[in-house]
Amino acid sequence: MTEPADSTTASSRCAEPSTAARARAMLEQATDLRVGVGDELCQVRSHRVASDGSLLFVAGTGTREAVFSNAASWRRPDVTAEVIDVSPVPMRDRVRGVLTLTGNLGSEVVDAGMFGQPQRVCRLEPTSVTLAWCTSAEPVRVDLEEYQAAVPDPISSCERDHLVHLHEEHGVLLGALAAAVSTGGNVIDAEVRPLALDSGGLELRVERAGKRNHVRLPFASPAECECELRDAMSSLVTHWLAEPASD
Repeated sequence: MTEPADSTTASSRCAEPSTAARARAMLEQATDLRVGVGDELCQVRSHRVASDGSLLFVAGTGTREAVFSNAASWRRPDVTAEVIDVSPVPMRDRVRGVLTLTGNLGSEVVDAGMFGQPQRVCRLEPTSVTLAWCTSAEPVRVDLEEYQAAVPDPISSCERDHLVHLHEEHGVLLGALAAAVSTGGNVIDAEVRPLALDSGGLELRVERAGKRNHVRLPFASPAECECELRDAMSSLVTHWLAEPASD
C-alpha cells in the first residue's frame, strides 16, 4: 500500500463508514487472515467474528499451525491477527488496507451455528486495533470501545461483487462520473477504477500521468441493504449525469 493520494468528496450528503465499522467489516469479510506471535504468522482456515469483535478461528493443519491446538493454556497477551484487504478490481497497488489486532488468545467450544458443527476454536480478544487505509495519511488506532460496539457496513458482504460488476460493465459510466466531479472535468487518458462501495457512497480511484486521486461520491440517503443499493446508485448517476445507469 503506497502513500495516500489526494481525495475529493463530491458532496457531504452521506458520510463514509467510521474507522471502527470499516475495521469490523474488514475482519468479517477477510479472505487473507493470518494469526501468530511476532513475525510467525499462520494462515487461518476459517473464522467468524463475535458480537464484541473478538476473532474466533480455526487454524490450518500444518506444523506451524499446530501450536494453536494448545491455545487453551496460552492466555498470551501478545498474539496478533492481520488482515490484508486486496481490491477485487485490477489496479496498481491493489492493497486497500491492512487491519492489525493484538490481544489475548484463548479457546472455547462453539455450537454448530458458528462453524457448521460443534468444535473447539481459538478466540482472540483484541486489546489493540489499528487500521491502515489507502485514503488515510497514517494508520489509525481504533478506539477499543467503538470497535466493540461497531456494526459492519450493511453493504460490505456484497461490495466485492458490485465493484467487479462496475469495473467490467460500467467503465465508461465511471469515467463520466469522475469527469463530472473532478475540477475542470479533466480525466482524459485517466484510469478510473471503483475502489470502494459502502452504504454511504461510491469511491473511485483516478490515475493519470503518474498522479493518483480518490474521489468519493456520496449517496443522497444510505443504502441499508443490497436492494436499496440499486436505487442509491441510480439516484447518484441521475444527480451527476442527468440520466440513470442501465445494467
